[in-house]
Amino acid sequence: MCKENSIGLISKYIQTSGGLEAVGREVKQLGKRAFIIGGQTALRVSFDKIEQSLKSEGIDYKVHIFSGYCTIAQINRIGEEANEFNANVIIGIGGGTVLDTAKAAADIFSKKIVTIPTTAAQCAGYSSLSVIYSDDGVVLDNMFLKHKVDCVIIDTNIIAKKCPSRMLAAGIGNGMAKYPEIQFRMASCSKLKKSSSMSLAMQVVKFTWDKYIEMSRKAVKDVKDNCNSQEVEDMVCANIVLTGMTSSLANSGNQSAIAHYFYNCITKFFKEQQAKFFHGELVSLGVLLQMKINGCSNAEIEQYKNFLRSINLPTTLRDIQLDAAEKNLRIIAQYVASKIKCGEEDKKLILNSMQSIVP
Repeated sequence: MCKENSIGLISKYIQTSGGLEAVGREVKQLGKRAFIIGGQTALRVSFDKIEQSLKSEGIDYKVHIFSGYCTIAQINRIGEEANEFNANVIIGIGGGTVLDTAKAAADIFSKKIVTIPTTAAQCAGYSSLSVIYSDDGVVLDNMFLKHKVDCVIIDTNIIAKKCPSRMLAAGIGNGMAKYPEIQFRMASCSKLKKSSSMSLAMQVVKFTWDKYIEMSRKAVKDVKDNCNSQEVEDMVCANIVLTGMTSSLANSGNQSAIAHYFYNCITKFFKEQQAKFFHGELVSLGVLLQMKINGCSNAEIEQYKNFLRSINLPTTLRDIQLDAAEKNLRIIAQYVASKIKCGEEDKKLILNSMQSIVP
């Protein structure tokens, strides 16, 4: 059955060199008291400028240093602390886990939400969903949010000069998954082929895929060289805005298919790999499995592998230090099959397709 959900696009997006100078001005339009959550690294590279901007606009604030995963307990804890501070606004600073927690807390506790991504490794700053984990880091579910993000603020100087290039590459790997995943979703549900939002989502992801192929290599090199450039700006936009927009257009994340289920499987059964590799790095490997099941030719898959290698993303299980033993292949295939609710023939296809990520 094809389920339609509402489309939620954010109110305001600011991306520029020096973007943190806008934080106080934008928060002031939403409220006078802000509860801030961020990881230690994110706060270290950004908070001096954020604090200066907030003080210049007379915003009262309290900071919570975040660690761990986006869990229901963490979300409720953040929301309750924001209530105790009488905050109008929650500000999330950092990567996907922090931003997802901030968004969910703001949604449940009826606060305005401002996200300040300090990496471009995922689209959490923009998307209208939060990925919920268990306390030990297993993906449990997606929480679809009632309210869109009020404002996203990105300072590209931070991403270009204070983040490893590996994180930008991981975001590219995550963003590229959307195209084959949406192809898979549309093929599995004929009703979606008539959906205007899905048709637009397909146009966005195809445009984004082409931009990744065109610009990723230079963008990753520029970040490695601590240099901001137009290619970096465009890839940050693609990783966060275009990928996040796709999630909304494609009915709030229901486009998730094999590539992301591959990642979810890793979080449940292969904790060492989860600890060593970024979300987007694991998803990018899952794209190879997705492409094989989508019916892509060996030439197309090899072309994608060559692209992944060019920006140092994994192309085999060996690249993520996972033994390609029959037992592990079956664990992954059975997990993915259970999530897409396929029949026995499709289960065999998934298992056979695992060869696309075996050395």
